[in-house]
Amino acid sequence: MTLATARPLTISTEARGVVRRFKVKLETQHLAFHAKFRSREMNDVAEKYRRAGKTGRERAYKRLYEAFGEPSVQVGRVSVWSYLRYRDAVLVAPKDPGQAQPAVVVNYLLAGWTDTLSRGLWTLEVPEHALGRLAQRCPGIDLETTIMEAHGELLCGNIEVLPDPDRDIAVRAGPGIFIGQMVYARDFVGRDWKEGHLVYFRPRTWMHDDQIPEERRYVMIKADPDAGRCLGAGPMLPVPLRELGFSKNSITVKRHI
Repeated sequence: MTLATARPLTISTEARGVVRRFKVKLETQHLAFHAKFRSREMNDVAEKYRRAGKTGRERAYKRLYEAFGEPSVQVGRVSVWSYLRYRDAVLVAPKDPGQAQPAVVVNYLLAGWTDTLSRGLWTLEVPEHALGRLAQRCPGIDLETTIMEAHGELLCGNIEVLPDPDRDIAVRAGPGIFIGQMVYARDFVGRDWKEGHLVYFRPRTWMHDDQIPEERRYVMIKADPDAGRCLGAGPMLPVPLRELGFSKNSITVKRHI
């Protein structure tokens, strides 16, 4: 389902054009990224980064840096990069048309955890309607920068916003907020359910600060002063780096690093 068929009259032609050009840009970037990710050369580098001694690791890190830039996070011997990708909807069994929309996601790239590079969904799935609202309500805004700002807010956010999947959550993004829900889902790979669960944020829309009503019916993501309790240190670690346990009122995290 596309934005045009799901909500034909709500997003302006100009905003749809901005989103369309952004998608083309991301698709072009992803072709170059995918070629490096799949290359034997870069995966040999990843193996050296995990197994080599100090000098070998330093050389391997330099090669990874040249290929993918500076990591977003380094945890022990593991480096994590973030990148944007345009893709089909994440959920394979969406509950409503909005969840079936294609989206821009924030993915992770891992080096140092296994002998090869690995990647997957990290923090955020921004569907086309939310992208259109952002482009329409804040003309000229840099969509990539704004999405990555929301990604950073989530990683620093307080774990207390979890685990209610029906609670509306707001995440700072540019001169406004994304509003939506946390999504909890198992990740299916091949014939087996992947160890761990996905925990990510999926906004329905974006609102400018000037448009936010005084009566707020959502919980605002706020940075936790205790770095060990923030989302990025627990439930929003990339899936290979943790396991989650769920109860009615809480989430437990078993870190692998």
